[in-house]
Amino acid sequence: MYPGTICRLIIEHKGHLFIYTSGVGVNNFNNIAETGPNPTVGGRFAQAFGGRSNDKYGALAFRALDREAFKYVQKIRDDYAATLPQAKKK
Repeated sequence: MYPGTICRLIIEHKGHLFIYTSGVGVNNFNNIAETGPNPTVGGRFAQAFGGRSNDKYGALAFRALDREAFKYVQKIRDDYAATLPQAKKK
């Protein structure tokens, strides 16, 4: 674990959904066995690789979460629209 906070703010405005993600903290992949005042070359490599993976795959994970949020909201909208009187006339 690394110290930090991730905040996601979701706003709907005029039918559009906006998701703002921000984070504060250190992106630092910890390899407990290889850290300390004199980490080994393997430990430094593992930390660098893990940190880069967090940067690369963390963004992909949040984009996937955004897509799921958009799908979820659209389903709610569609379900609500199906209950409206004009939808039943069709």
